Amino acid sequence: MKLMDTSFAYVDGTFQVELPVGEVYVEMTKGFEYKAVRRRLKIEAGQRELRLEIGRMTDLRSQGWVSADTHVHFLSPTTAILEAQAEGLNLINLLAAQWGDLFTNVGDITNEPLVSRDKETMVWVGSENRQHILGHIAMLGPSAPVYPMSATGPDESYLGDPLWKRISPTRRAKLPRMWCWASLMP
Repeated sequence: MKLMDTSFAYVDGTFQVELPVGEVYVEMTKGFEYKAVRRRLKIEAGQRELRLEIGRMTDLRSQGWVSADTHVHFLSPTTAILEAQAEGLNLINLLAAQWGDLFTNVGDITNEPLVSRDKETMVWVGSENRQHILGHIAMLGPSAPVYPMSATGPDESYLGDPLWKRISPTRRAKLPRMWCWASLMP
């Protein structure tokens, strides 16, 4: 996969790719607990298999730690599981949001986590309630979207919405929440 000038892909460990005969450069990473692998390999004509391994440097989970990304957008919950496992993460807070007239991940809010088969990775879908002056608040674990999701401005919400409705619903929801982006913290 290409992103700008960089080739990369999230994989679950097994995949197929056509490589040119000759020298190729491979880089593999898997978060902070694993040693990055950077190797120059020689691909032979007719070669059908290549096995690469990535070594673990530490196991923070066994010491009671949980690795997490608390601010994720624009993924399906199942894709978030794949990317979290590829990055060595245990918890993803996938945030539904409103971007003007576009609503993302609102239908994925279920008040239940999606858990990987090995039970090591989970995705919770919450919501990010946004206001361009006051900042963005992540609502963690709602059973339904907390509206309004965005207020005051075409980049955040629809034109003409009232600012005064912005904060009250997030307080009434009585959910764990955190500041994602703070412009002017009240």
